[in-house]
Amino acid sequence: MVRAVLPPQIVARDGLKLRTYHYPIERPQGVALFLHGLCEHAGRYADVAAHLNQQGWAVVSYDHRGHGQSEGPRGTLQANDDFMHDLATVLDAVQSVYPKLPRILVGASVGGLMAARMASVSADPTDTAAWARRVDGVVMAAPALEPTMTLTQKALLSAFGRLVPDLAVPVGLKADWCSSDPAVVADINADTLIHQRITPRLTQFILDNGQIVMERAARWTCPTLLLYSEVDRLVQARACDRFTAEAPADTLTSCRYPDLAHALFHEPKKHLVYADLNSWLKTQFPSRALAA
Repeated sequence: MVRAVLPPQIVARDGLKLRTYHYPIERPQGVALFLHGLCEHAGRYADVAAHLNQQGWAVVSYDHRGHGQSEGPRGTLQANDDFMHDLATVLDAVQSVYPKLPRILVGASVGGLMAARMASVSADPTDTAAWARRVDGVVMAAPALEPTMTLTQKALLSAFGRLVPDLAVPVGLKADWCSSDPAVVADINADTLIHQRITPRLTQFILDNGQIVMERAARWTCPTLLLYSEVDRLVQARACDRFTAEAPADTLTSCRYPDLAHALFHEPKKHLVYADLNSWLKTQFPSRALAA
């Protein structure tokens, strides 16, 4: 059997080139599209892709515009909905490569917010966004439903920030907020593809879409796994608590960890996260488990 092939770059609607990653397997159960977080890049998650491969899923990922090896000024958006249009473009490419398989979104941090925003369309029939696409499930890992705002980010939303929406300023992200594993922290600090820039437009994207997702929680219809920590220093656990309380119990599986840092997949206790992910996949998509 010839494995599916995805091009190493996908062209966004405005001509910008997005760097893609593809981890195919023989006879996949489905395809998982992984979405990385702010300032980082998809190349940091080859280990997560390998785990999903072991669970029977082909994996596709890409560097968001202005991140990693994708084109675009670091940490910027040209239009408010660029991230969502880019996600739709990649989903269309995935559909062409895997036309008959279920598609799920697996997102970390801001990637988790993007995944949730795509899923939120099905919770509101009046949402006619041009980028809307159907997905069969969503995994949100420490999603940025309500980010912890630094002084710099608060300044971005001031009157000055609104006058210069595309002015890139330092994020102030600290590596040891991401993981409690010293090796991971060292890797983050040494990674030259990780940047530290953000603009008012990108900040507003995070806040606006987090609010939309929260407002639609009670009408949620997409099968969803929510993974988060109560001691996360980059996103607010209270937002995940609220989403858990309001979303239908038959649609949402929520896993709250007492002592993990933000980068759940790169924590010393990541086996707990993977166990919950595996359980959800087998419950929501049981055909492979039954075949085995």
